[in-house]
Amino acid sequence: MKEFNNKLKIFISSKIGDTAADQKYMLARSAVKETLESTGLFEVYAFESEGPSVSPATAHFTGALQDSDVCIFLVDNKDGVPPGVKSEIEIVNKYQIPSLYYFCQGDEKEKTQVQLELLKPTEAKHSIINSFSEFIENCAQHLVSDVLLTFKRYRKLQHGQNEISEVDKKIENIEVQMKNPNNNVVLEKEKLVNELCRNYFSNYLFNKKQQQISKKDFDYYCSRYLLTMFENTTIEEFNMNLFLESLSKVLPTPYFEIVEKRWISNQKYYLEDYDASIELLKEALTLAEKKQSEIDEWLVQDILIDLRNREKSIAETKNQYIVKSEGQACLDSRKVKIYYPIIDRNEKNLFEWLEKDRQKSEMQSYSTWSSYGDLSFLSDYIADIYYQAMMFGSLTYINRVYYLIQNLTYHLSLFSDYWPWVMTLLNSTIINLDRKKTTQVMHNFGNLLERMNSEEARKIFQFSNNAMPQHNKFSANLIAMSEVGYYLSDEDFENYWDMLKIQINAWVKEENSMVSLQPYIFQCLKLSN
Repeated sequence: MKEFNNKLKIFISSKIGDTAADQKYMLARSAVKETLESTGLFEVYAFESEGPSVSPATAHFTGALQDSDVCIFLVDNKDGVPPGVKSEIEIVNKYQIPSLYYFCQGDEKEKTQVQLELLKPTEAKHSIINSFSEFIENCAQHLVSDVLLTFKRYRKLQHGQNEISEVDKKIENIEVQMKNPNNNVVLEKEKLVNELCRNYFSNYLFNKKQQQISKKDFDYYCSRYLLTMFENTTIEEFNMNLFLESLSKVLPTPYFEIVEKRWISNQKYYLEDYDASIELLKEALTLAEKKQSEIDEWLVQDILIDLRNREKSIAETKNQYIVKSEGQACLDSRKVKIYYPIIDRNEKNLFEWLEKDRQKSEMQSYSTWSSYGDLSFLSDYIADIYYQAMMFGSLTYINRVYYLIQNLTYHLSLFSDYWPWVMTLLNSTIINLDRKKTTQVMHNFGNLLERMNSEEARKIFQFSNNAMPQHNKFSANLIAMSEVGYYLSDEDFENYWDMLKIQINAWVKEENSMVSLQPYIFQCLKLSN
């Protein structure tokens, strides 16, 4: 039989044991696995058929379950629901994995607690069988029928939705209007295709793993910079020289000379060489004003926005307050209102979709069946904004990506309760250093977040390490500890808390310590004790 791509991953869950009475489960799993895989449509995970692994057994099957598209549960009411199956049901509920439930009643008429909970009209429909042979005979047919029914519902749902234009879905010619003495310059398409950045955000937000592309161009180095934002890579590990070399092949010379200074300024800022950072940014501004006949006004104003924000941030580290910074004063004197051709359009498209979907979701009845389908066009909006910000060294808009992700995942979490989106929402809110909103997220999604385990809490804390520079990282760590410290393992809590105590004690002893850190520290001390 011809092999199909994109097979559905199926996880079969049931009691596992070594006794003779447990062999019926193993035989049923093996038989259904063979039947399903013979169709060529499914790839089935069954614990006993897997080879050895360096991972613990629990991590092995938990990972397989989280990666699955459908989970099939087989429960014998006489044996009840063992702890392993209960934990798998919790994972399925947390990650909203579509599931088929089979309860074998035989002579045992009393229902399990799991079966009783599934009697609610909002829960998945389950099947009652009288023998395991019934399960083997019917499971494959039931699964195929359910897949087809889901597809039909999805098609009807999509028919009633506004179509996303092909212009928004495909990788466009990203046209950046750049002045020269004769006409606007349009950057060549092959220089601006950002597949790697789009793939990264698509995978990060929607778990859409794409085939890796082997190339080392500007898009590649932009995707590598994302590791400093999302995967705890330091700015020292990012190869700024090769990044700038790739950028020089994309931008016209007048633009590159300005943006190069911006990027070195950004690097100095993250390395906490604040004076050099401001000096370089002002040099970029002076050069931009000098070349104003060759560049667009929005680039000058974008530098001024970075300058204003940088001045404010650095002043905060010195416990100074600037009433009106140099950057803001220069912005106020500009006659033309700032407009970013690509960034503003993509951000507008993103927020328009969020508002339309909010209205649609609020008008639907609670029991209405719905599915988002492919949302990668939304991550493409964010990827394209990020790509443009990287191209012109706009640190304000690079960091605004966290804010966009926060807004997107808040909306998606609100109307879906999908666990990975709730986790991403929490991460992005912490990294934005918004302690009040982080507390609000923990409150609003409390019923979901109480399911958090120690490993997930550890990942939340580790993600807070992505904040830069150091004082922002300290603030993010304090917020993370305040909100998820309760869920950490004893070992992780002690390690992270010891690290924070050293920094808190240093802050207390320092004569001119940052006053703005005080509310973060006090909140952490209050909630962690």
